[in-house]
Amino acid sequence: MGIEFFDKDNNTGDDLMGSIRAEIKDILPGPAQELWRGISATSAKALVSYQWINQKPPGQGREVEDGLLSFSCLGVKSTERCMPNITLKLPEKKSSDGGQYMSNREWKAIIAFKEMKEFKLCEVTQDNWDLFQLQGGTLRILGGDDVLLVEVVDFLEREDEVGYRRWLGDITLLQIREAKDKPITLNLKKNFMKKQHFANKLVKKVVKGLHKLYIEPTAQLVSKSEEIMEIKLQFSLSIDC
Repeated sequence: MGIEFFDKDNNTGDDLMGSIRAEIKDILPGPAQELWRGISATSAKALVSYQWINQKPPGQGREVEDGLLSFSCLGVKSTERCMPNITLKLPEKKSSDGGQYMSNREWKAIIAFKEMKEFKLCEVTQDNWDLFQLQGGTLRILGGDDVLLVEVVDFLEREDEVGYRRWLGDITLLQIREAKDKPITLNLKKNFMKKQHFANKLVKKVVKGLHKLYIEPTAQLVSKSEEIMEIKLQFSLSIDC
């Protein structure tokens, strides 16, 4: 397991400073222990801790305990071509002392490279394949979590809309547990990254008119009634022993 450190100052790019590596076999079950570790290629040190948590399948109760949620994206489907960017996240949560939890509450995929109506997990030689379909991840589930929020931002603008579309939906952890290893298809509700009021649309129209003076216009998408966006996900849920 590795932890990489980057220098993100304004003077240079995000330069890699160094890394810390730990052997999985050396991380033993039990309470996390903090220790100072040297960062490779530098004289700097970082205070780190590791903890191995044994996992087991969830029980039959309705309450979800602390555990780990693993997932992969099997497909995205839209009535019109799209360029999706997927985010899965758990609602914000404070610890008992009011601070933020150290575990990730959000996972974001890389944006799709292609523009298509349907993306699916398939052979790389097929048209519906895209690099973002190789994405998967994990989120740490904490006691009291009950819903996973799903967001798909379409990075193709429409001629008659302002900004990008933001499709939203949610899945309860109870649904995920009951599905076991079966895929879940979720129909998302259309929202927007920007408000669709007159002022924003007027600004877009003016900018577009100026754009045409210097750049040859290209064909753009327009909104249609009863459009849909759906996503197919597969999950694996385990809880701490």
